[in-house]
Amino acid sequence: MSNIFISYTHLDVKWAEWIAWQLELDGHLTVLQAWDFLPGDNFVVGMQAAVVESDFTIAVLSDEYQQAPFSQAEWAAAFASDPVGNLSKLVPVRIKPCEPKGLLAQIVYIDIAGYLEDAARQRLLRGVRAVAEAGYYGRNKNASNLFSKGYFSDRVRPLRPTTAPVYPDLIEVVDAIHRKVDQYTCKDDGKKSRKELLSEIKSSVSNLPALNVYSIDFPWPQLDAEMKLLLRKQDGDKFLRTDLDAIVKSEYVRTKGKGLKLSLILLDIDDLTIISKQFGAEAGSQVLVEIMDIIRKIAQGHKVGRCGEDTYYILLPNHSTNQAITLARRLCKLVHIHSWSAIASNLSVTISAGVVRLKRSEPAIDLVIRAAKGFKIAKQEGGNRVEVGPIELERAESRELRKHYS
Repeated sequence: MSNIFISYTHLDVKWAEWIAWQLELDGHLTVLQAWDFLPGDNFVVGMQAAVVESDFTIAVLSDEYQQAPFSQAEWAAAFASDPVGNLSKLVPVRIKPCEPKGLLAQIVYIDIAGYLEDAARQRLLRGVRAVAEAGYYGRNKNASNLFSKGYFSDRVRPLRPTTAPVYPDLIEVVDAIHRKVDQYTCKDDGKKSRKELLSEIKSSVSNLPALNVYSIDFPWPQLDAEMKLLLRKQDGDKFLRTDLDAIVKSEYVRTKGKGLKLSLILLDIDDLTIISKQFGAEAGSQVLVEIMDIIRKIAQGHKVGRCGEDTYYILLPNHSTNQAITLARRLCKLVHIHSWSAIASNLSVTISAGVVRLKRSEPAIDLVIRAAKGFKIAKQEGGNRVEVGPIELERAESRELRKHYS
């Protein structure tokens, strides 16, 4: 257990509260202005006590934090007490895309920017536990008593919430959506079309981090489906770029590199651009939604998602190549015979699939690229088919995923 002072700017208070809540559930003690400074308290004295009595300071890192005068004073005090970093007295936690500047740039940070809540929580707790364990013997042996005996002894925390704070990225998305809807519904001229509104709302959240917000009910059924599909795309992109690597490594550990049975399917819609031009953008969006529904039903129990504009993935533990091919062929058939006429008359949709199986000592990124090459081969053969990806990649092959699927 550690005593942790959480330093933040007022613009990031929701993040500070979320971080504090997670750390306290993990057994740590925290001090932060939002919960521990009451009206009438001496702010400067309290901050001084928090820095001195804590084991280490967490800096809630964002561009706004780096520009705030009081935040600079707080992290500078922690830095001064451990300029070499032997005791990890200053631990930045990056909550938004930003570049640490000056002295902060020299300190390794815990990065939770752009992660889903569960992944962000795991990264935060794993990092703080490592700091607490590595630095314990360099700190006060009575660390667990510091806050209870010092300035914050016998403290009452009437400002601490009684329920878990909402993950801040979720708040940002909901607020962005509500603002757009409110702007539309408050207009009197009625000139803005529903299509324009959909476009604006998509734009307002498309650059935000991936989120697990599928429980939100967006206004209008079609908007609800499109928004959730957009968020799944962000989720899927991040999964293939980062999370899949941990799964691959655990598979190596589990099997000791022998008898690997982890397969990956990448599915890509054939000629979606032509479909959207011929039948309209809304028809194209509805195709994306319905294919996602088909995949989730058939691959129930497996990790599935959208990872490109018209690309989907299915991760299949304990599946051989032949088993993955069988599943992919079934999906191709179901998409082909689906009743697309409900969206537009004469509409026909097919998909192409690439299948690969994890090789010994193969990086996760190579697994994904081989699968992408598989569906490209399928498209070259006319589409609506399944192909196994190449066994090897050329050394000069780009490892940038965006160059292999869009």
